[in-house]
Amino acid sequence: MIRTSPVFLLLMLISHSIWAQECTTISMTGNPEFPPVTWNQKDGTLTGAYVEYASTVMKELGVKPEIEPSGNWARAQLRVKRGEVDLLLAPYYNKHRALWLHFIHPSVSLDPAVVFVKKGNQFRYRQFADLKAKKGVLQRGYSLGVQFDEYAKKNLSIVWVNSWDSAFQMLMMKRVDYLPHSYYAGLLQVKKLGLENDVETLEPPILEDKMYLAISIKSPCVSIIKRLSTVVERLKQTKYMEELMETYIKIYNKGNQRT
Repeated sequence: MIRTSPVFLLLMLISHSIWAQECTTISMTGNPEFPPVTWNQKDGTLTGAYVEYASTVMKELGVKPEIEPSGNWARAQLRVKRGEVDLLLAPYYNKHRALWLHFIHPSVSLDPAVVFVKKGNQFRYRQFADLKAKKGVLQRGYSLGVQFDEYAKKNLSIVWVNSWDSAFQMLMMKRVDYLPHSYYAGLLQVKKLGLENDVETLEPPILEDKMYLAISIKSPCVSIIKRLSTVVERLKQTKYMEELMETYIKIYNKGNQRT
């Protein structure tokens, strides 16, 4: 039987205590093109329903939130994966992200995803298999959840681009046949680009997946996961996130009115 030294145990307790105390500030980042969830404003600052939600939760826990804009969604994920930023806002769960993220349970909200197509270029859609003979486009680093991601990797032809603006441009130029995206974020993107009369969605939705708050496994703020889950669980019983989404849809539309 291996005996543990009392000195070793004391050092472990001290180390754990110091680690737990380190999370007095938490940095967070998200997708700069995912309104009303998260997006970069014209001055470069990151805003959105999830920014306010996470900031409110952290303040309740006595942790100071620091918002870190990132150049694109892939870059945002990489910074959290490396431990340069503590928290990723609104990722879908997939098994690859779970290797470097602690997903906070329960999820914060549901997000329906649909297929966007150019008007006049519609096709019958009922299931993933209906996309096999088509070419799609997605923002680099974007995930639609485990089920779609795994199917797409094995069966679909997908073009990856850095921004949703570029993705919709490819759709308009008929370089791709479809664009799967969050319903609400996609509609706001369409409106911002002035494509309301040129784009439509297919029924039914591809899926309705969950979005989370997730902390890097390299972050000292893993120490607050249990307390964070408790607050998220309590807020889930209210309409707080729904109200935030409605508010930030209005904010986004007001700031992106076409002249």
